[in-house]
Amino acid sequence: MASRSLYPRGSEISALTPSQTSVETADGTWTFVGYDRTTVEASMDNADDEGNVHFSGAWKFTRKATPAQPGDGGATAGANPAGKARSSPRPPTRLAPVRFSR
Repeated sequence: MASRSLYPRGSEISALTPSQTSVETADGTWTFVGYDRTTVEASMDNADDEGNVHFSGAWKFTRKATPAQPGDGGATAGANPAGKARSSPRPPTRLAPVRFSR
């Protein structure tokens, strides 16, 4: 989610909460944790070369438990008996920058 508003130099820009803070996937759930900061001053010190200010959002992935199957040797739900590494899918969204006027 991004604000396409122009912010005057020196004004305060607030991070916008994503419209969806929890995303279900086949393997589990992504939950929005928060941003690296909640506000930032509109200035070139806080902007990239194009005048965009970025907020970095964090998402936590919670894998669904795998139910035990008959004859699996008593493995518990969510166990990984082969010891293979599991990769988490990518977070659900990429947030776009906000822009301020110079």
